[in-house]
Amino acid sequence: MAVKQVAVICLSVAVLAGCADGEDRWNQAGMKIAARASAWRHQFDDPTQPDSLRMVAARGLLRLDPQFLAARYAQYPQLLRGTIEQAVVARDTICLPLLIQLFETRGGEERIEFEVDLIAFGAAAHPYLRELLKRQDRGVVVRAADALAKSGAEVATADISALLLHNDDWIRMGAAHALGQLRGKAATDALLTALSDSAYAVINAALVGLASQHAAVAYEPALALLADSRPEVRKHAAHTLGQLGNSAARAGLLRVSEQDPDGGVRFMASRALQVLEGTP
Repeated sequence: MAVKQVAVICLSVAVLAGCADGEDRWNQAGMKIAARASAWRHQFDDPTQPDSLRMVAARGLLRLDPQFLAARYAQYPQLLRGTIEQAVVARDTICLPLLIQLFETRGGEERIEFEVDLIAFGAAAHPYLRELLKRQDRGVVVRAADALAKSGAEVATADISALLLHNDDWIRMGAAHALGQLRGKAATDALLTALSDSAYAVINAALVGLASQHAAVAYEPALALLADSRPEVRKHAAHTLGQLGNSAARAGLLRVSEQDPDGGVRFMASRALQVLEGTP
């Protein structure tokens, strides 16, 4: 019995020693990585270094410290654009954490540039963009939805459709616009639901999307909206009916083109009739 106890104690000591060694090796590896990242940060920040070496440091930091690079973008946009472009050409997904941070924090034309880069990565970028749909910044949310749609992310249809319940009209409009670029019954059904939105801008975006999808099921709802009290909605309903190509819409469009009190609506109904006339 005593021998067994001694054996158990020895085994326990050996296991604990092994765990300690493993933890020590882990700590040493972490220290080496931290030291390497620190060296690369200094190298990247050193203006006396040639750009080629600073870009080497940037490539290393893509994995170890993308937050540092994102914080330096305003100072060194050309260096980081060059680093990103190399990664995009090589389809190296290691740059995605940096790209998504820059997409979220930069605005205007810069955000559009990063959107193009993210779209180039296709499905690999989808999880990052879907996370951005949860942000508070409506500009980020709308652009993320647009990027998902442009990259053909049918898997994100439910995520984008959920934005149609948002309390911000702009986000609901952006969601409708994004859904119009997707294909599939789920996207069409969501757009049909958006036709009952309280904001005419959302309804208009949904109508444009349904027209883009050539969704035959949108015929009756669009025809009903020719009688909407808002001329903006009637105008887009007429456009959609022309794009859907259902010749049964001729009578309604002809009436609107002649009798609607708004000149813009009459013009759009006339254009829609011309489109229908060209439909076999």
